[in-house]
Order: sequence, then structure tokens, then C-alpha cells
Amino acid sequence: IAGKNPASLLPIRIEKHWQQAKDEAQKIVDSIDIIKTAPVLLAALYWAEGNKKGFVFTNSDENMIKVFLKIIRESYGVDNNAILATIRINTHTYAKKSIDYWRNITRIPRRNIKTDINSLQNKGRKKYGICRITIRKGGYLLKLVNCINSELTSKILSHILNKDKKPS
Repeated sequence: IAGKNPASLLPIRIEKHWQQAKDEAQKIVDSIDIIKTAPVLLAALYWAEGNKKGFVFTNSDENMIKVFLKIIRESYGVDNNAILATIRINTHTYAKKSIDYWRNITRIPRRNIKTDINSLQNKGRKKYGICRITIRKGGYLLKLVNCINSELTSKILSHILNKDKKPS
């Protein structure tokens, strides 16, 4: 547009890119079978945010916690008796409000939620702290998730390496 300051066009361009990304994301998600993809998503989430020694998943993002719990409940039949939550807060965080908040997010009984108040280790100022989900007797699930990640990694790397090979 002649005579327009390029900086004034920046918000329009940004908005256009957001819409384009949203449309492309919608097409990608529409093509996915969520039921079949759930174990892969669980494995990816766990790979990024899980503990390597026990089936423990820690995050402060409520949606990530919700998705993680939904998959382990619905895809693997884990019930609330096997789910424990530890809310990691510091002395600047209100414990009762944090417990109520995470109880609402996780839908697990109050008896399965405890707090870890430690201002030296928990220096973050997240309003409701960090939620650490532990699955009792989760050894097999941990092995399964690790094996899914291993298989996915192998398959992806193999595909990439084969794709990069040029015919001689």
C-alpha cells in the first residue's frame, strides 16, 4: 500500500499469520484420530515433563495436567485411588486456595492431595504452585510410555534418515 508506514502494517500481517496458522492447525487436528493418538500424546508429554524413575508428571499448566489425566484414565484405566497429587508451593502461596484449585483441575479426592511448602526449592511465583501427579504402582505404565517413546524415536529417525538418502 503506497504511502503507508510499513510498521503500521505489522499488526495486520501478524493477525493474518495467526489466522493462517489457526486454519492449518485445524486441518491437522481434524485429520487425527484422537483415540489412536492419545497414547502417543501421553508419551510425548511424559517425555518432556515426566520423571524417569517413577511414573510422576509435573507441570503448572492446568490444561496439560487435564490432558495427561484424561489419557491415563480413559486409555489406561487408571482410577483416582491410584492418582496422588503433590502441590509444590512456597510461603507466598495460599495452601488452601492451591489445594482447592488443583483438586478442581485434577478431580481427585482431597485425601490424595498433599502440599510441599518449600520456598528454597519452589522459588517460582505461580499463583497456585506446581502440580506433581504420581501414579501408584505405575511401573508398567512408565515402561510402556518409555517403550512408545523409543519406538517413535526410532521410527521418526529412520524415516528422516531414509528420506535424506539420495539414490546413488
